[in-house]
Amino acid sequence: MAEDTVSSTTSPQAEPEQEEPVQARRGFWSSLARFFLRRREASIAIIAIALLAYFQLSSANFLSPDGVRTLFQFVAATAIIAAGEVMLLICGEIDLSVGQVFALAPFIMYLAYQNYNLPIWVGIILALLVSAVIGLVNGLITVKLKVPSFITTLGMLFLLNGITLTISQGFPVLVPQLGTLNEVMGHAAYSEII
Repeated sequence: MAEDTVSSTTSPQAEPEQEEPVQARRGFWSSLARFFLRRREASIAIIAIALLAYFQLSSANFLSPDGVRTLFQFVAATAIIAAGEVMLLICGEIDLSVGQVFALAPFIMYLAYQNYNLPIWVGIILALLVSAVIGLVNGLITVKLKVPSFITTLGMLFLLNGITLTISQGFPVLVPQLGTLNEVMGHAAYSEII
């Protein structure tokens, strides 16, 4: 009788042990799906993966080294701007003038080089300094004068747009030619940039 009790208690325990790994796997995938569906950020990842798959299926060259290099060149500026903008959004603020700062900086660099005959690296430093001063002014107006960042940066956007149009006279400027850059930066330095 004791043997019947032991055999009856051992046989039901053997069946759940076999089903447990299957349930654990189902539980893992369903919990992973629930985790992603609860996060708003997951939609961005899912859409990005779907777009990568679509474009790779459309063109086999999309994820080739040359295709990725081209993609990174076009995305770099937006990613740099977005990295700074995210910090503001985390704090509950916004900066609408970043696009105009991004447009003004190359004109400052060009004017320093073309009109004042300064080396390119000095023009880059001047453009970065002017951009930092614009950010400081936006920050001081928002913090010290208690003006909402939306209003502050919207006003700065229009101001910088006017300054950029005045400096450029409404026309794009020419990029320095290869020979000019070689003279200014040195052949080895320019070769490293390319």
